[in-house]
Amino acid sequence: LTQPFFGSGRTVIGDSWFGSVKSAEVLASHGLYSILNVKTAHKHFPKEELRAQVLTEAGQFACLEGVLPDEDEISKLFAIRYKDHSKEFQFVSTTGTTLPGETRNVKRTDGAITRIKRPQVVAKYFEAAGAIDKFNHLRTGSIGLEDVCQSPSWQLKMFLCLVGFMESNGYCAQLYFGSDKELLHSTFRKQLAEGLIYNTISGRVSMMRTLRRTKSVEDYGPDHALTQYDKRVQKRCYYCAHHGEERKENKTHYYCKKCDVPLCVNPKRDCYGKHIQQGLPEKKYRR
Repeated sequence: LTQPFFGSGRTVIGDSWFGSVKSAEVLASHGLYSILNVKTAHKHFPKEELRAQVLTEAGQFACLEGVLPDEDEISKLFAIRYKDHSKEFQFVSTTGTTLPGETRNVKRTDGAITRIKRPQVVAKYFEAAGAIDKFNHLRTGSIGLEDVCQSPSWQLKMFLCLVGFMESNGYCAQLYFGSDKELLHSTFRKQLAEGLIYNTISGRVSMMRTLRRTKSVEDYGPDHALTQYDKRVQKRCYYCAHHGEERKENKTHYYCKKCDVPLCVNPKRDCYGKHIQQGLPEKKYRR
């Protein structure tokens, strides 16, 4: 990953997946500085020596300095243990200092702001840490379509997962190419959903638009809420079965919560909307 930057003297910020003393040594041998978070790769890392120093308050840290014997340009190696507001972090670094850096502001439950001190090397790590696994953070920061899908089909769940990938990539592209660099992910999702619901490019109104219209509490009131049956339950639409001269056997996943009858909702026949506007037809057939 860092090969194009060998010999450039840049600083590599890495999470615990890459964080180890060995990684810092290899990067230094290729002319790259590094600040790496260490969790499980403790080989050659002075974990016990750092833990021997007691840290009682947030913002305190312990630091040990070493030397890379085979390197001339990048020769110093730092092992750091830092106590944050709620947890501790360990770092191995070949750059930065332990002089005071930018503080972290933490809002307490009573509304007061607590400022936590950070040494420069730690502040530099957290300044760039937001770019690490950015795509994964976007995908795991909210419930995905594949998480709420109740279908047992792995193909469908895989498709929904790919839809989530495309949405996250679209948001990243919008931030990079668009004019609004402060656009929130939630705002982007809302705009995208509304654009798909009210899409008229094909000249047809989508089913989602019908669902959006028929679910409106302002039009029908909260009592006639459109509700979906559990899991994959389907029942015959009451309106289709008893309206008109010919009996129809259309099945639906939805029902009216107040009337407790199954009703169709789709662009061609909005039985749910009709039963509110015209009332339920008289029962003609036995189920």
